Amino acid sequence: MFERFTDIAREIMASANQEAQHYNHEHIDTGHILLAIVEKKRGMAYDILKSLSLKDLSSIDLEKIRSEFKNRIKPGSDVASTDKVRLQTSLVKKVIEYAIEQARSLNHSYVGSEHLLLGLFLTLSDGTELVPEEENIAKDILLSCGLTFKTVQVEALNLLEAVEKKKKKFKSARKKKQRPVKCKIFEFELNEEKIMEFLKTIEFVQATQSSLNLPNSTHSSKITIFYRDRE
Repeated sequence: MFERFTDIAREIMASANQEAQHYNHEHIDTGHILLAIVEKKRGMAYDILKSLSLKDLSSIDLEKIRSEFKNRIKPGSDVASTDKVRLQTSLVKKVIEYAIEQARSLNHSYVGSEHLLLGLFLTLSDGTELVPEEENIAKDILLSCGLTFKTVQVEALNLLEAVEKKKKKFKSARKKKQRPVKCKIFEFELNEEKIMEFLKTIEFVQATQSSLNLPNSTHSSKITIFYRDRE
């Protein structure tokens, strides 16, 4: 099930299991996943929530999410094993299904924490009926923060686009660094037009100018152009 999950997404699911163990809960609930996202303090899902909290687009507060969870959660009985893997509620299974669907719809080859976050939001209004022992804690907390699926989706797309731009810029800079610097020498007075044409075809790095002794005791100047071939 988690083959396409990124390391962060897998860590979040593992942390959600640990949160369920900590509170002696038999099942992993949506609230455990939301708390794991916030407590992890890294990953795209955390960045989305943090970015929205700084934009005043909602009343979201990461500390509020922590405190709301702890206020709403009820510890389970002490008889629950502390080391076994908790079962997933039907809602959590839905979150995972939605996360995979979101990754597919965005043409992503992976399922990241951002897809899990979007999956949480899609369970807010999909009409899934809860069985008696289930509670969509994440729904209550996220709605109290004034967040919507659309707001989170737009922010996710903006941050993902920014990440892609950084990657392209880094690759471009790295590729440029790997291209060797060459040089070509011109007699400036005799080749001014040639120089201008040459500059249009290369990626200019720098130029140096010095005197050049010509026959018949005449002097000219030479210009050395350092350049890289264009991609």
